[in-house]
Amino acid sequence: MSTIHRAFEGEPRTELVEIDGQAVITVTAEHQSPTKLQEADEKARDWSWGLMAGSLFYIFNEPQLSAGLGVLFGAALLGRIPLQMFFRETSRQATTVRFTESNFEMMNGEVWTAYDRNHPHRFILLEHDQTRAENDELEYQRQRASLNGQARRMRRYFSDSCIVAFEYLGQRLDIAEVQGRKRAAAFVARLTLCDEYMNGLASSRRRIPLTPADEWREQTGGLPQ
Repeated sequence: MSTIHRAFEGEPRTELVEIDGQAVITVTAEHQSPTKLQEADEKARDWSWGLMAGSLFYIFNEPQLSAGLGVLFGAALLGRIPLQMFFRETSRQATTVRFTESNFEMMNGEVWTAYDRNHPHRFILLEHDQTRAENDELEYQRQRASLNGQARRMRRYFSDSCIVAFEYLGQRLDIAEVQGRKRAAAFVARLTLCDEYMNGLASSRRRIPLTPADEWREQTGGLPQ
C-alpha cells in the first residue's frame, strides 16, 4: 500500500480514484450534529412521557387492564434511555465532499457546487454559532436550580460541537455541524491533507513537458532563433 493510501486510512472515509485521467478524491464523514441530537433527545422524552400518560389514563379508566398497563407504564418509565439511544443513532448523518485537481466540490441542497481551488481558500474549525447562547442558558438554569437547593446536570449540545467550514475568497461556507471536537478536528485535518495532495499533484503535472518545445527554456546569452 502506498504512503498516500495509508495517510487516507481511518475516518473520515476517503477514496482516491482516477476518472478520465484525472485524480478525484471523495471524503465521506459520518457524524452527528448538535441540532439533530437535541431533537432526538426531545423526541425520546416526549415518547416516554406520552407512553406514561397514556398508561395512567387507561389504568384509571380500564381497571381490568391495569396489570398489563402497569407493565407498560414501567417500561415507559425505564425506556427513555433506550429510546434516546435509538433516536440518536437514527439521527446520524453523512457529509460528502469531493476534490479534483482544479476544484473543491460540496453539496448545496441536492446540487453539487464546484469552487476553483486556484483561488485563496482553506478549511477551518469554528466554535458553533449557538455556543454562547447555550452557555448563557445553562448558567441561568444552574443559578435557578441552586436557589431552589437543587443540583441538576445540564446536557450540552452546541458547546461540545464545532462547525467544519470552507473559507473561500474570504467567505465562510459551512460544510457540517459536527458533535465532538476531536471528530470535527479529524475532518478538517483530512480535508486539508486532500487539498495539499491535490495541490502537489496539479503542480507536478504542470512541470511535465507535453511537447519538445515545452522542454526548451531560453537561456541568457543563448543562440538567437
